[in-house]
Parts: sequence; C-alpha cells; structure tokens
Amino acid sequence: MRTASHMDRIAREEGLQRFHTGRMHSAAVLSHKAETQPAPSEDADHIKGPAAVRGLEDAHLAIIHFMNEGAVILSEEGNILYANSSFARMVKSSLRGLSGSPIHRFISPLGPGGIERQLKEENPGVHRISLQALDRSTLPALASFHPLAQGEDGPLIKERSNAAAIAIFRDQSDIKRRESLEAAERLARSIIEQATEVIVVCDDAGRIVRASDIAALICGQDPTYLSFEESFDLRQSDGEILYPVQAALDGRIMLRSEARLRCCNGKLFHLLVSAGPLRDHREEIIGCVITLFDITEQKEMEDELRKARDELESRVQERTAALSRAKEELERINEELLREIEKHKETEKALIKAKEVAEAAAQAKSDFMANMSHEIRTPMNAIIGMTSILMDDEKLSFEQRDFIETIRINGDALMIIINDILDFSKMESEKTVLEEQAFELRDNLEEAFDLVSASARDKGLKLSYMIDENVPDYIIADPNRLRQILVNLLHNAIKFTAKGEVKLSVRAEKAQDFSPALDSYEICFSVQDTGIGIRQDQLSLLFQPFSQVDATLTRENGGTGLGLAISKRLVEMMEGRIWVESEINRGSTFSFTIKADRARGEGRSLIGVQPHLAGKSILIVEDCRPCRHILGGYAYSWGMSPLIAASAQDALNWIQRGDRFDVIVLDINVPQMDGVAVAEEIRKYDRSIPLIMLASTAEQISPGIFDAYLIKPIKPSQLHKILTGIFVIREGQEQPKPSRRSEEAEEQPDHLKILLAEDNASSQKVALRMLKRLGYRADVAANGIEVLQALERQPYDLVLMDVRMPEMNGLEAANIIRQRWPDSGPSIIAVTAYALEGDREKCLDAGMDGYISKPIRIEDLSEKLSNIRPRPCRSNR
Repeated sequence: MRTASHMDRIAREEGLQRFHTGRMHSAAVLSHKAETQPAPSEDADHIKGPAAVRGLEDAHLAIIHFMNEGAVILSEEGNILYANSSFARMVKSSLRGLSGSPIHRFISPLGPGGIERQLKEENPGVHRISLQALDRSTLPALASFHPLAQGEDGPLIKERSNAAAIAIFRDQSDIKRRESLEAAERLARSIIEQATEVIVVCDDAGRIVRASDIAALICGQDPTYLSFEESFDLRQSDGEILYPVQAALDGRIMLRSEARLRCCNGKLFHLLVSAGPLRDHREEIIGCVITLFDITEQKEMEDELRKARDELESRVQERTAALSRAKEELERINEELLREIEKHKETEKALIKAKEVAEAAAQAKSDFMANMSHEIRTPMNAIIGMTSILMDDEKLSFEQRDFIETIRINGDALMIIINDILDFSKMESEKTVLEEQAFELRDNLEEAFDLVSASARDKGLKLSYMIDENVPDYIIADPNRLRQILVNLLHNAIKFTAKGEVKLSVRAEKAQDFSPALDSYEICFSVQDTGIGIRQDQLSLLFQPFSQVDATLTRENGGTGLGLAISKRLVEMMEGRIWVESEINRGSTFSFTIKADRARGEGRSLIGVQPHLAGKSILIVEDCRPCRHILGGYAYSWGMSPLIAASAQDALNWIQRGDRFDVIVLDINVPQMDGVAVAEEIRKYDRSIPLIMLASTAEQISPGIFDAYLIKPIKPSQLHKILTGIFVIREGQEQPKPSRRSEEAEEQPDHLKILLAEDNASSQKVALRMLKRLGYRADVAANGIEVLQALERQPYDLVLMDVRMPEMNGLEAANIIRQRWPDSGPSIIAVTAYALEGDREKCLDAGMDGYISKPIRIEDLSEKLSNIRPRPCRSNR
C-alpha cells in the first residue's frame, strides 16, 4: 500500500527530472544562437546582461519550485508573491489560490506584526510554528525568513521587483510522529511490564518477543532471569499455534477464548485468551498482542462443583427412586389402612380415653411431686433447724459440735440430692432461681469436702484443695448451688478413681466485662483426679441428661446421669462455663467458672500473717508429701516457722537432741512407728508441748494423749482454729464470749406480737425454738381458719404463714386478711417448702410481704424479723 509520503517523493523526483530536462534544452538553444550570430563586441556584454540575469532568475525559481521544503516569496506587506508546490501541499491549497494571500493567514502563532518584524531583521531566527491549512488542520513546522538584498542591477528577481523576503518552511510532522511513536512505545512497554494480567506480544511466527513480569511470577520464576519466549508455550500438543493466536495473526480479534497452556515449570494453566493483530505503519500484520487471564482455580472449582453436582444428581436420582418405592409402599399400606379403619374406630376411642387417663395421671404425678417436695422438706426443716439451734449452745464440746455440724451439712446435702430431680424438671421449664447471699468461700469448699471425705477415705484416696491468694475470702453467690456443683464433681472424681488423689484448685481474676467499681471476679474451680480417664469420643456425652459414658462403670458405682447435666445448667446460670480435659489411665480434670462479686466486711481472712500464730515454731510429722506441702504452706503463710519430718525417727531425733517446738502436728499413720507410740515417746522429753493428731477416721482418736485432733482432709479453718485456741489458752487470753444470738436475744425486747401458722408439729417446734433464741414469743395456729379466728381475737404485728395447710391454705388466708383488714392488717411472711419463682409471685399476689424457704435458717429468720416494726395499738375488729 502506498502512503502519502511515498507519493510526495515520486512527485518531487518527477519535478526534478523536468527541471533538468528544461535546463538542458535551454543550454542547447543558447549554444545554437551563439554559433549562428557574430562574435560580440565590448558593448555586447551590456546588451546580453539582462538576458543572462533572466536566465539566472529562472534557475532560482526552478530551484525554489522543486525544493522539499515549503518556500514562499513575500512582499514587504507580507503577501505571497510566489509559493512552491511543497508549501501548497502543506497548506492544502492550489498554487493559483496562494498568490496574493497574506502569509499570516497560514502561520500560528506569528501574527501580522510578528511577520513584519521578521522581514525587517537582518539575521532572522528559526521559529517553531503551526501551519494552518485551508481545511483548518494544522501541521507542525520550522519557519525561517530571509530578506532578499538589492544588487547593483536592481532586485535579484526582476519579475518580482517588490519581493522583500523568502520564507522557508520545514515539515516537522515526521519528527512529531516519531516522538509520538517513541512515547507510545514507552507507554506500551510500561503497560506490559506493570500489568496485573499477563500481556504477551508475539511476532508473526507466534513466538513470544515481549511479556509482562507477571508472566514469570505466575510461573514461579524471577522476571530478571527468565527470557520472554520461555514463559509460556503458545503451541498446542500437535505443534500448531494456539487457535486465538493464529486467528489474531490472520487479522481477527479474539475475546475471552478459553485455552490450556503449559508454562516453563511444567504447570498447566487454564486461561482466558484475548488476542488481536499487531500492524506496522503499512497496516501489515507483524505479530499480535495477547492477554492471558488465569482461571485455573475457577476451573478447578467448576470441576469440583461439577463433580459435586453429578454426585448430588446421582443421590437425588437414588433418593427419588427410593421415594418412589416408598410411595408405592405407602400407597399399599394406605389401602390396607383404609380397609382397617372401621376395625380401628373402637381402638381409637379407647386410645382417646387412655390419653385422657394419661393426662390425668401426669397431672396427678405433678401434684404428687409438689406434695412430696413439701412433705420431705417439712421433716428436713426440723432436722436442719434443730441442728442450727444446737450449734448455738456454748456448752458443746468440740467433738459434739463436729457431730452436729456433720448432721447439718449432710442434711443440706440430702436436701440438694432430693432436689436434683425437681431441679432438672424446673430447668427444663426455666423456673430455677438462684439465691444471692454473702458467704465464706473456704467454708463452702470444706463443707463440700466433708460430704465426700468418707467415700475418699474408704477408697484410700488423698483429698486436698488449694486456693490462690487472689481469690476473695467472701463472695456473693448461691452457696448451696455452688456446693452442689462441687460435691457432684468431687463425688464423680472419687467414684472413678481407684488410687491416687483428688485435688481441688481455685483461682480467680478480675472480670473484664464488669465495671471495676463492682469488684467482680471470674472464679475458676478445677477438680483433678488420677482415675481411669475418659475417651475423647465420649466427652460429648458427659453433660447430656440421662447419658453415661460407660454404663457398666456407672452401674458399678451408681449414678442417675443427671448430676453433670444439672451442674452444667447451674454453671451457665452463674454466667460461667464448664469443660473437661481427660486422658485414658491418667485421669480427668473437670473445670468450671462462675461470676461473683466480692462481699466486704464479712469476718477475718485466713490469708497472711495471723497475730496469735506469728513467730511460733511447729513440727509437722507426715509421710504423705502432698499433705506435708499443704500443712507447711498453711503454717508458713500464717507467719509460723515450720519444720517438716517425713518419718517418726526424724522427729524423735530432733526432740532428743533438744530442739524446742511450740506445737507438734503428728499423723497417726506415720510409717515405721505407730503414731500413738511416737506421741508417748515425745511426752517423755516434753510433757507440756501441745500435740495435734491427724487421723483418717474418728475411731483413730486417742483423746488421752493428744490435745486436739484433725480429721482428713485437712481444713485450713479447723487447723487455724485449733492452733489459735492452743496458743490463746497457753497465754491465758481465752475469754468466754456469749453467743451472738444470745446477746441479740437478751437485747431484743419482746415487743413483736407474732402468730405462727404451721400445721406440722415438728415445724412448729423448730420455729418456736428459733423465735425463742431470737428473743420472741409466738402464738400458734394450725391452719388458715385458725389464723383468721386468732386475728379476730387480738391484733398481731406479724404472721409467719405456711403456704400448704389443711382446710384453708396460706394463700387463701392471706387474701382474706388483706380484704378484711386492708389498712390495719399484720405483716405476712410466707414460709414455703420450695421457693420457686412462681410461688413467690403467688405469695406477693396474695398480699404477703415476703417469704422464707424451708428448711428455715435462723439467720434468715432474724433478718426478716429485724425489718418488722410494731404497729400502733389498734383493734382488728
């Protein structure tokens, strides 16, 4: 294809040829004239001068005409007198149309004034301008203006006598085009190198001559050391060029055609290929440009999805076939059922009747459970209440007090066990209510240990617990529910541990999701044993109701399968969580957390130096390393100086050489020598030194030799109490203190008129004794009718109302009292056998002012009575 520049070159060559032909013809004519004419005279030179000049002018014009640069001859006014064909082509005009036109019409940015200045300057410069063509297009050019000097014979070009200058214009479009091409090439190279997609440039043979750096990175190679043609193989397995590439080399544009290419590392890629031809300035195809978009992962996912879809379709087909068969079977069964409908009508009636009977039985069962709860709690109220009263007797010996305390604790435990089944049913209906009260955490733990210590002792297991220093002494929570969880976990640990030990660890940290002003803690309890362990695949069954990981072991050791399920629910209600870690034949660790606030001002802490114990020396004779560690740790933390002996002989050696101790703690089961014999041997050297015996059972106690004794597991509070008592007695500082409740009873005036409404004689006795302890007296009514009759006879300040009573229950009686004496009636406190959330609402709706749950605790009763004030003298009539 011939371009415009090619045609211009041909035109210039033809013009030059015509110019040379004309010159040769003119020379021949002149030569002929010279031969035919006579020789010139001296005057002939003057005559022939104008002719010679005209010939020179013609030569100048011919040279200007055939110049490659555009040239114009200008008048003094800047009008075009003559223009060559190159200039006419630049401004896209005919030669005839240029004559007489002002030159500033075609030149920018030089205006008329600028051109006049150029015409007058003797040494004009070169200017970069734009030629304005007649079709309003522009052409970049370099312009220079040259004045035409006057000779001796006048102007150089006579026929252009008013010619002032000649202007030369050099076309700069090729240079601009080359610069644009270079800039475009740099831009293209930058795009290719920086592209996030693979861009490949190929020659006309399909060989890669340029590729973006991302191509090498995809192949896992360093772009610096990977040649372009090594990155991808653009040929198919048969050696033919990839179809999109070949199509682009044939002049077509291919968009997003899928192909598979193998890169230099052998990896096969799934790619979207887009390709287009690359042409030179003659529009001839010299290669192609290709973009490659990696869709390998997409293809792999599509393959996986296709496989999954095929598998799903296969399953659907199988399921459809199965459903079809099932449908046919159901239709057959349905036909049989339709034939049997008449026969089963009577059966249906019987089933309806049986359903009604079952519903009635379920209701009766519910009522029975409620009544049983009441009937069981009523005698338990007497047992626990009486033990609470006995505990206030200052005349009790240490052993008697321990027995009564054991009765009370086991009574509480029995109540918890009785409640387990009810707890589970309440939890299912979300009726469980937690109490919030301040209690000493260490006492709660020791009470839990008391409940399981007999079982551990029977199996020869060591029981111990450790409490971190950052654990608060007193917390606000539900002590019964916490003890229930601990007893459950400790009992399970003992049950499934044949030998070794069971250890309870307690740690705490400030709760992060509470305000620091609340002084809230997250307390973690961990029960660790050395038992049989639990398989990992059975852990998920642990906290499911009625689930047991090993029915054989459970049958051997007992258990309902509800304990852990109840514990899990209680822990969640305390805003905690429970989990287990276990290893077969190495043991298990059950851990749980609760959220609790610190209770302030609740007694004295056993953590830190104790005034009566600081500086005292103590000898501990114990063969069990954990027990030695625990006892020594307690003594050291209280400021004592402990010396620990692992055998009886070590202890006797120290005594015999004259070492002095303020107190000796001696294990009755110390090896090599009976503990009693060791004590007798010690008495030979020092009869005044206090001896404290560590026994596993109460039967091992020898009160004639030892000053005090401790039953394992060792409780820090009991050890502290015994040690303090020994040193107080020895220092003559013991002063008997009256009972707090006795003081309250003495100081409490008998000014409240109280009516006790209770149908059970044992409960009446317990309540009356508690009231007497607190300094009150009360009249008794056996049911709601007697309550109303008593209020008719005289006014009362307070009615302690049992909810379940014969003839008229407490709720009915409270309703009548509020209706009959709306303004002057007594305060009413409900005494309920089981304080469910619904029961409280019923009590409040009936007009009662509060409630106390059975078994009654004297502390709760005292608190309620302290809030009641005597009413002004008035009559109920």
